[in-house]
Formats: sequence, structure tokens, C-alpha cells
Amino acid sequence: MQVHIALTAPPLTPGDRIAPHQLWPHLSSGQQQHGRQVFISVAQPLVAPRPHPSLHEEMRHDLHASPESRQIDAETS
Repeated sequence: MQVHIALTAPPLTPGDRIAPHQLWPHLSSGQQQHGRQVFISVAQPLVAPRPHPSLHEEMRHDLHASPESRQIDAETS
């Protein structure tokens, strides 16, 4: 029977950086909950619904169109 020796990472020195996924299990449940709340508060404005860019372009085009072309568009709709 072969025995596999588990490899461990070398110990960290004070200036070393670790990835968030390496830190997460070492946080208390309260610290994890606080982290979730911070992540959510940062992410919400980034994923907030925004008007579709093509709709904005159409609206801007309509504002610059001549009254005659707007009348034609209204009649064909």
C-alpha cells in the first residue's frame, strides 16, 4: 500500500498576499456576513438595470429628425 504525503504550502511571510478564496474559510461567520454585505453593496450599482443603448440612440435620432420626417414616421406606424 502506497502512502501519499500531503503537500502543504510554504508558510507565509508578513509581506505575502493570499487570494480571497484562501482567506474566506479563516473568517468568522460574522466576518463572512459583513463581507457579503459589502460585496452586495458594491455590486448593486454595477448591475442596476440601465436603458438599452440602441433605444437611447433611437430617441436621440428622433430628437434631431426634421418635423416632416417625424410626421412621415407617425403616418407609417
